[in-house]
Amino acid sequence: MCIRDSTYSAHDTNLHNYLIAFNLTGWRCEFERIFINNQKTCFSVPEFASLMLFEIYEDETEDEVFIKLKYNDQEFSLCGGPTMCPFSDVREIFEQYYIYPDWEQRCGLIPPPDNNPRNWEILVHVGLIFLGILFVILTITLTILLRIKQKHRRPRSLDLSLIHI
Repeated sequence: MCIRDSTYSAHDTNLHNYLIAFNLTGWRCEFERIFINNQKTCFSVPEFASLMLFEIYEDETEDEVFIKLKYNDQEFSLCGGPTMCPFSDVREIFEQYYIYPDWEQRCGLIPPPDNNPRNWEILVHVGLIFLGILFVILTITLTILLRIKQKHRRPRSLDLSLIHI
């Protein structure tokens, strides 16, 4: 039983990406057609006014969803077997082309992770340790410079004329 029917419009570049993802064009498709299965159909680019349909079916007895691909009125297998593939297999095909692995969070489908306050505590502690080390280095440097300055200072001579005996 078909459970959903939606219509979307796309450009040839969008359709070409789907053809690549489902191995209906590109070097992998040509390799399989030449060396493995000479009956395989490969397309170069989507023709003008091409039509790609994804039909979604539900098997109520197994409680599973299946996808069927039709491209220009021809049915194609998405998973290498029968023309109707389990949705989980089709999802795996799409997941290898995701730009962002966290797309569900970016699209707002799942809430973002909680901001962990411990991160700020760690940052403050690291900053305080850095400032403490900097203070110790400056103190040691100033102490060494003052001692060097005292060492190179000429001793004062006593003026004995001011002393009356």
